[in-house]
Amino acid sequence: MAARPLIARLLAALLAAAACVGSAGAAGPERQLAFVAFDRGASRIALAAIGGVPRPLTPADGAAHSPAWSPDGRRLVYAASRNGPWQIYVRDASGGRARVLTSGAGDHIFPGWSPGGRRIVYVLRQNGDEQIYVVNADGSGRRRLTGPPGRSTVPVWSPDGRWIAFVSTRDGGVPQLFVMRADGGGVRQLSRPDTYVGNAYGRGELTMEPTGVLLRPGMLHPAWSPDGRALAYVTRVGRAEQQIALVNRDGSNVRRLSTGYAPAWSADGRRIAFVVARVGDSQLYVMNTDGTGLRRLTASGANMLPAWSPDGRWLAFLTADERGLSVVVMRPDGSGRRRIGAAAGDLSMGPSIAWRP
Repeated sequence: MAARPLIARLLAALLAAAACVGSAGAAGPERQLAFVAFDRGASRIALAAIGGVPRPLTPADGAAHSPAWSPDGRRLVYAASRNGPWQIYVRDASGGRARVLTSGAGDHIFPGWSPGGRRIVYVLRQNGDEQIYVVNADGSGRRRLTGPPGRSTVPVWSPDGRWIAFVSTRDGGVPQLFVMRADGGGVRQLSRPDTYVGNAYGRGELTMEPTGVLLRPGMLHPAWSPDGRALAYVTRVGRAEQQIALVNRDGSNVRRLSTGYAPAWSADGRRIAFVVARVGDSQLYVMNTDGTGLRRLTASGANMLPAWSPDGRWLAFLTADERGLSVVVMRPDGSGRRRIGAAAGDLSMGPSIAWRP
């Protein structure tokens, strides 16, 4: 008879241990993220689970940025530099050797996977110009999608893989939001001519001292809604204020929701997390996609660039304090805040956090 309570206790302990593993993210891919870590004086791509210890993925003899997961969660694409131009690399999440997809002069930046996992879009910045290219995931089939006049940057695939949203100065030199087909055709302007879609990943107007972190890196990547029907983007109002706007994929129904920048959609498409920056600080907020239900999630300091976990249960973001820049996660109601690790400080290079799909 005494054996039964013992067996029951052992089973309960095993179930509790399994639950702990899941909550820490070791067994749940949706609880794992890649981020730009600050390690040994360099920016490196690192992997971490909630409650786990970050594991560097890229070497320390260079710099790396803009991690993006393949749709199957097995590989990462990122931009890296070893005392030369930035190039696009792909590496297995388990480690091993990286494959370089690009070469030559100019900086190859802002990489992103197609939803099917077969192609990668990126930007080539060279001689004061920026244009969008695609390349197959094995490095073959490089093709330019945009060209002069104007500069085109920050490309983002639509969820169905048929469209790419981007920011361009092709229309009179004023940055605007556009979409094009994945082959570069069918270009359509979505933002209004009387708006100014900010300087994409510019060096910013406000610096958080003493960390030197840029609080306003300008227009960030436009963000597709999960159903692919709309885009969230940032417009510049006057000299300083930034506002979050939504627009349908066909350019209809433009509506401004709130002061702020860095919009990020929840996986169910019902909420948007974003940042409001003021002199000396920047705070995270969340709202419904119609602009209602506004809620402040952080209380003080510099908090930036939120990213939802695929299961919608966590928000990862960057925060700056006396220790420097860190990656932090918390629940969407502001509870359960945890520090993941030290982050690199150049926000002009693109996204710093990517959840594993």
